[in-house]
This record gives sequence, C-alpha cells and structure tokens, in this order.
Amino acid sequence: MVRDQRQVGKTGVSLVEILIGLIIVVIASIATLTYFSLALGGVGKTGNRRAALERARQRLEVLAQAGLSVIAPPSLLVGQGPQFISCNVDTGVCTGPLTADPNDTVNVDDLLSQPLQSTIECKHDTAAGTPDGTCDVLELGVKVWFMPGSTDDDDFHRVHLRTLRNPF
Repeated sequence: MVRDQRQVGKTGVSLVEILIGLIIVVIASIATLTYFSLALGGVGKTGNRRAALERARQRLEVLAQAGLSVIAPPSLLVGQGPQFISCNVDTGVCTGPLTADPNDTVNVDDLLSQPLQSTIECKHDTAAGTPDGTCDVLELGVKVWFMPGSTDDDDFHRVHLRTLRNPF
C-alpha cells in the first residue's frame, strides 16, 4: 500500500476549522452580551418601579390624612367616576375634586418630573344597607409612571395604588 507522503506526520488545524471556531465564539459572545444588557435594563426598571411605589404610597398617605371637606365635598356623588385631586408636594395640602388631571409630577429615582395622578371616587356599598346612590366609601387612587417618556396607562409603565376611606 502506497501512502501519500504529504499526509504522513502532518499536524495542526486548517484555516476553515479556525474560522468555524471563531464564528462559534462570536455568536456565543453576542448572545451572552445581549442577555446581560437585557438583565441590566430589567434591574433599572425594577428600581424605578420600586421608587414609584414609594412615591405613590407617600401620596396615598397624604390623601388619607387630608380633610374630607376639601377632597370630598358633599357635591361628590356616586357614579361620577374618579375625580382628580391636586396636592402640593412641599406642604402636603390637597385640593379637589377637579374635573381635569392637574398634571402633578414627582421625581422617581433619577427620573425627574414623572406624571402622577391622584383620584377620589365615591362608591356605594350594597352590604352597608344604605339606599342606592349613597356614598358609603371613598376610593382613593394614586398612579405614578416609572418609564421615562411614557404615558401609557398600563401595568408595564406605571404603578396604581388604591385604598378605601370612610367618608364620615
């Protein structure tokens, strides 16, 4: 049997094998970097959401302590839907109800002037045994947006906290 002398004792890798190996490494590196960049974006979004929850909780506390004669006058009726309330950030004094969104803003971590909406709505509780149309409970609501430049009213762009308050 005659062997080709060029093949005997030859070691190493060909150029095609090196290129295939490099392509595999590049694809794996791009996938890994993409994963890490998405993960870092998620961490930032979670931090903003946490800060927005804290701002909403603070505003809800201000609303819960506000004078009912100011934020819920007797003219507030069941079935009107949510009415807007405006609160001074420095003094904590709230006024309302207002027919239009007062365009309140709040700082959420490093995001400046994020939209904030405070609302009040009069609800009838059938379990209270009062006549229909009676304002049995007030629903206080606060929405804070935590995505920069977004005003989409969904759970991916804002937080929404609500609580009930006795109107008496």
